[in-house]
Amino acid sequence: METDNLKATLEREFLEGLNDVQREAVLHDGGPLLILAGAGSGKTRVITHRIAHLIRVRDVPSRRILAVTFTNKAAAEMRERTETLVGPYGRDAMIRTFHSLGLQILRENASLLGLKSSFTVYDPAAQKSLAKKILKDLKVEAALLPPEAALNATERARERLLDPDSYAAETRKDPYHQSIAQFYREYHKRLREQQALDFSDLLYETVMLLQTNAQLLEMCRRRWQHLLVDEYQDTNHAQYRLVLLLAGGHRNVVVVGDDDQSIYSWRGADISNILNFEKDFPEAKVLRLEENYRSTPSILKLAASVIQNNSERREKTLFTNRPDARPPSFRLYQEEGEEARSVLSRIRELRSAGVRLNEIAVFYRTNAQSRIFEQVFREANLPHTVFGGFRFFDRKEIRDLMAYMQVLVNPLDVENFERVLANPPKGIGEKTLESARFLAGTTGIPYLEALRQLAVKPGFRGAKPINAFLANYERWTDLNESGERPSVILKTLIEESGIVEYYRKEDDPESVSRIENMQEFATALADYEDRAGAENREVDIAEFLQSVSLYSSESDPDLEEEDRQGVHLMTLHNAKGLEFRVVFFTGLEESLLPHRMSLEEGNLEEERRLVYVGITRAMEQLYLSACRFRRTGGSFDPRLPSRFLEEMGIQTRRERSYDEFDSSWSDSSRSYSERKVVSRPAPDSGSSALNLVPGDRIRHKSFGTGEIEDTEKTPAGTKLTIRFDDGTTRRFLDRYTPLERI
Repeated sequence: METDNLKATLEREFLEGLNDVQREAVLHDGGPLLILAGAGSGKTRVITHRIAHLIRVRDVPSRRILAVTFTNKAAAEMRERTETLVGPYGRDAMIRTFHSLGLQILRENASLLGLKSSFTVYDPAAQKSLAKKILKDLKVEAALLPPEAALNATERARERLLDPDSYAAETRKDPYHQSIAQFYREYHKRLREQQALDFSDLLYETVMLLQTNAQLLEMCRRRWQHLLVDEYQDTNHAQYRLVLLLAGGHRNVVVVGDDDQSIYSWRGADISNILNFEKDFPEAKVLRLEENYRSTPSILKLAASVIQNNSERREKTLFTNRPDARPPSFRLYQEEGEEARSVLSRIRELRSAGVRLNEIAVFYRTNAQSRIFEQVFREANLPHTVFGGFRFFDRKEIRDLMAYMQVLVNPLDVENFERVLANPPKGIGEKTLESARFLAGTTGIPYLEALRQLAVKPGFRGAKPINAFLANYERWTDLNESGERPSVILKTLIEESGIVEYYRKEDDPESVSRIENMQEFATALADYEDRAGAENREVDIAEFLQSVSLYSSESDPDLEEEDRQGVHLMTLHNAKGLEFRVVFFTGLEESLLPHRMSLEEGNLEEERRLVYVGITRAMEQLYLSACRFRRTGGSFDPRLPSRFLEEMGIQTRRERSYDEFDSSWSDSSRSYSERKVVSRPAPDSGSSALNLVPGDRIRHKSFGTGEIEDTEKTPAGTKLTIRFDDGTTRRFLDRYTPLERI
């Protein structure tokens, strides 16, 4: 009787504060359960309270419970909450990431793979080192197959549970894919010879072992009789198979997720895993967590207006009992500089009103978009943090381009020379570099001269790649010494260095981001030139690089403690799982959101889910914005507002004055929509200063002679369409483009 009373008391405690659906999930008797947990609906609380209920009320030994999630942070939070609820009773519950679970199973059963339990797990640096050696032994040049591309391909193969033979059988017979198949076979072989696995092996080998060893599979099923899976919408094929295998006997599996927040298909996540749960478990019960504890009603209404347009989803309607605050607002800007400065102005107002900087976030679709916010915030001395990545000028591809520029102004810079030679690889090996260092050190000649002397040395085998690089370097140096604008020099370096083509061959979503960052770097330099021009001063590469170095190294030691972390800058992908009191959702433009590559690949619904994720991070205030023009390199390109804005009921495509908004939003955005900051003088509505008209012949400093095909008056100035004599057609804004009539 005393035990029953204790259990009744504990059950009341575990259910206290839960809504009806959350209680039902915690009390679920057994068998498969799908919990469709909308944004901000308290899913982690449900999981941990269910674990506590199983242990303390239903007397399930904690060692029989397995909960898996995706990140170490999420697993740690789940363990901490469980310990708070049940104390030492939950000590033996297995709460792990998928990869950590795989590692434990493999450590305990390494002999079945012919491995010792002390096998090594290679980190990315060790993987890349091994990949380089294999490709060298296979005589596959990095220009054909970069090590990163080879590793990415084999990782995707293992996510699909393809062994080297299966991968080779389904691979196209062109040299590129055949090289990958050769690499995969040799990579797998050498890892095992070295008693090693890599990160993707932790899932691949675990699933393959359980599929082929019935005794081990049955032992795991008996060991973990209750399986709980968090973020089920993000599972890839290997993770999905692991869940089915472990739950296949007892079928006591609870999966929690939200198909509306499935945004990682580029990592292998398959939304069909959650959509088809009832096909895998026909007896499954389905519960919907729809009460949101994070956002205001107007923010949830806006999110629903977008996500309801997706067809691949399970219907759910989020609601909240929170009071409404300031409704979301939208602003259409001229260009990204004005957008960033207006966001800065509003943040200052929020800070004065008592909102802490670390309660504010700025969202954007691509990493490259952080650059203008970093620049504007830095100039204003506003503390900020780039979440989930490096600051713009600290990113590898940007440091690589800066190295190319640095060696043009400082030929004695050995460190940057070697960085240039390695990014992308020029075919100049480490032995050659060691010889150049030795020659320079013993004779006192510059490093560059040492390379030249090695190239003319009789019988020296590495002469060809050295001569090819020196020819390029001398041409770039001549261009710099001729007084050409730094932005033109940078454009030449990007085009002729091979760095863009190198990243394209990596066949990795991260490479797309790197290419976009390099384009944004060119935009940053063009902006720098514009500002210098407005101040009537000339700029050169050295001055620009020095300003970047100053930006990268300076910090403000006098920040208030509550603002030390500053405003959060992050991509929409990095925003998932977070929440902020105030969110600035920027760059809502076609080709950015939805991203052009996603449109080409038919992933419009995932882009819409990204918008949904971004909106539902906001707790109290949400500011949406787009630009009419966005700078790419040296010219401003016109932009269309994102189609998702129309789905929200924001009619941006109608003709209207600059400060006018759709009536459903005007009241809520009035104070914010007043233009307070203008980044550049407003352009006049007239034509070019040269009064150019179609048919006029012109000369451009970089692109040569051509003919005006069309002129168009725009809010940013007169846009010129020029067909150059080399056959290319380019568009420019006249006030940013130095032209000469001929």
